[in-house]
Amino acid sequence: MTGGSRLQRGTLEWTGEHWISMLRTDHGTDSAVVSHYSLRISPAGEGNVAVVRVGGEDGLHAVCTDNADLLDWALPRLFGGYAYWHAELPVAESTFSRWGDATREAGWRIDTVAGRRVVTGWTVAAPPEVLNTPWRDDQEVFSILYFTDQASVELDGVAIAGSPYPRDIWQDALGGKRSSCVFAPSESFFTV
Repeated sequence: MTGGSRLQRGTLEWTGEHWISMLRTDHGTDSAVVSHYSLRISPAGEGNVAVVRVGGEDGLHAVCTDNADLLDWALPRLFGGYAYWHAELPVAESTFSRWGDATREAGWRIDTVAGRRVVTGWTVAAPPEVLNTPWRDDQEVFSILYFTDQASVELDGVAIAGSPYPRDIWQDALGGKRSSCVFAPSESFFTV
């Protein structure tokens, strides 16, 4: 074996999965945004929290969670600074269930206690990209990223129109634009 291992000392901030689906119509308007963290270890415990912005006035615009104790920690740290989240979004107690095989086609079903259902799906056509880089505020990230050009979002059984689109937020970390639909089945942030 050439090279060597690097032992990184630090504090694990959180680890889990991150699933993002941002669909846009031909008119350039976001028709669906679902940003979902399934946290395994965090200072606020384990659970799911998703910002859902789907559809128009009759759509679902909420923070869905199965563990309200996560919100005070997760919302400002994981969603703060993104235009799709704001503090006035209502909280929707929800259940989360994952479906499929993450190496081919997978997704999540989010059921709110109020009876709304969001189903997300990602179809994998390319191998994952590995991100291991310094991040903000003395943090380092290790993430396995599956970018996809085929994704779907349904609200209450109705498919939401729109397609993935290139985003330039990956320029510094990965050297170019990547799809707006991506999931990380393994993501960890450390303070070093």
